[in-house]
Amino acid sequence: MNGKGYKVLIGLLVVLIALMGVVVVVVLRRPVETQVVTEVVEKETDDSDSGGGNGGLTIGYASEGVAVIDDADALQKAVDEAYAKARQPGVSMRYENDAYSSDGKNFTCSIGNPTRSPYDMFIAIYADDAFEDPLFISQLIRPGEEFSNITLERALEPGDYTVNCVFSQVDVEDGEQVMRGQVAVTLNFHVAAP
Repeated sequence: MNGKGYKVLIGLLVVLIALMGVVVVVVLRRPVETQVVTEVVEKETDDSDSGGGNGGLTIGYASEGVAVIDDADALQKAVDEAYAKARQPGVSMRYENDAYSSDGKNFTCSIGNPTRSPYDMFIAIYADDAFEDPLFISQLIRPGEEFSNITLERALEPGDYTVNCVFSQVDVEDGEQVMRGQVAVTLNFHVAAP
């Protein structure tokens, strides 16, 4: 190729690059249409539902066959209640992962209801993952109280065990105990060989 051929080729490349630049600028500057669709739905709930006292309003999917909220005030109320519920503290608990025993029945431990907890609680410890084999169930303990020693309902053989500890927060409402929160954690129980 001679010098004139290179000049034509370079000229075509410059024009091609300029056209590509124009296309990119046009595409990037074009307003993008986006549509965010949020489906908030309302369905009837019974009194046993923990809907948070929102008058039977439950957030769900429109595909569940429930009505979509068209009222902006009802939607705002639902959102405000959801945020208020999210700000509420979860289940407060205090425990150390390991408990020790020399006889398999009496354990040194640290399990309790922290001072910051808004509710009384009881603690249940189970030997199995199905929560069917109870080893220990406490009476109600107030915020700030804890167990440094517990006595199991039956002795464990020497060895190491992973047990399930359930913290259950309760409140009294109209003279009856009402469950406010519950969480299960695993603890390591160690029984020394004789």
